[in-house]
Amino acid sequence: MPLAFTNRGVRGCMGVVAVAQKFGSKKLAAAITRGALTLAVFSAVLLIGFQPAHAQMAVYPFDATTNFALLETQSPFVAEYSTDSGADWNVLAWGQQGGPIWKPFTITNPSSKVRKYTSATLKTANDPMSVTFQSNPTTGAWTSTTLGQTATTYCGSSPQEFDLFLQPNGTFIPTNPSGILPASSYPGGVIPNLEQITVVEFQGKVKVVSASQSTSKPECGVNQSGTIASLILSSTGGQTLFYQLDLSVECYPGTDKGVGCYGYPVQEYFFAGSNPYGIDDPITSYGQNLLNPGDSITMTNINIATRLKDLIIGGSPDGKMDTNPADWQITDVYVGQHSWGRANLKTQWSGEFLLYLEY
Repeated sequence: MPLAFTNRGVRGCMGVVAVAQKFGSKKLAAAITRGALTLAVFSAVLLIGFQPAHAQMAVYPFDATTNFALLETQSPFVAEYSTDSGADWNVLAWGQQGGPIWKPFTITNPSSKVRKYTSATLKTANDPMSVTFQSNPTTGAWTSTTLGQTATTYCGSSPQEFDLFLQPNGTFIPTNPSGILPASSYPGGVIPNLEQITVVEFQGKVKVVSASQSTSKPECGVNQSGTIASLILSSTGGQTLFYQLDLSVECYPGTDKGVGCYGYPVQEYFFAGSNPYGIDDPITSYGQNLLNPGDSITMTNINIATRLKDLIIGGSPDGKMDTNPADWQITDVYVGQHSWGRANLKTQWSGEFLLYLEY
């Protein structure tokens, strides 16, 4: 706008100059010429002054989902079933026993705009799980994912954690496409470090459909569940940091007193105080409420960049974590839920649950 205004202003003044010269007023023409040049210089200075120091760049570092694969729980992480070929996102079920645990997908079409792919673990699963992917058959877009965990009489070790996560494919299934954006696809062909990044936002909507304590016996040492959106960061020195943003936390009494979240305030803490490091951070750190059953949250516009840098600068319990944000990059993401003991949890993740960066 300033440049356009300058051009129009100079042209207008020069038009008056031409009229003055035509009618023989040389002094008037000279004065108007000096005014036009002054206006041009002043406007150019304004234009330069309003330019940003550098151009803002934006990127989605993880690809939108093509298809999902259900993986076995231990290496080599075989894909048992997939919604279709070319799956670039995976379903990971940590804490389960090894071997095949998933049933084939059941595909239904409740309407012309909805197609559902549903699978569940076998009855032998230590922590029964289910997953339903919903898509639009016309556009092919994945519209929502529902994850469920149902507690049984199995307690496992104390505490025994069971995870049900969605994660872009990287090295898990080498024959499937990667869901992680390569450096060559970033603006400028370089992955930014955390110090350069000004915006880190998860995209999508999350709902806690239900959460409860199972009445199954026996009692377990720790009984709790949570909904999380998480990042994996890697440092130039070979360190790893897992940052887990807690969206919901359900705490129930257990037989191991003083273990787990029951009876304690929900707050940020290191769940792994040495490399690889791990931080749990509640959504209340960003002025949002933890989700109760039936609640939902839209993650867009919750910028976690500044706090993430501050947590790294603050250091780790062992005093050895790299505290320079410029040494860290965001290298992976996972979203979903986890539970311990006699805890039931069902969550729904709407839209393409991606990550957005500005730098």
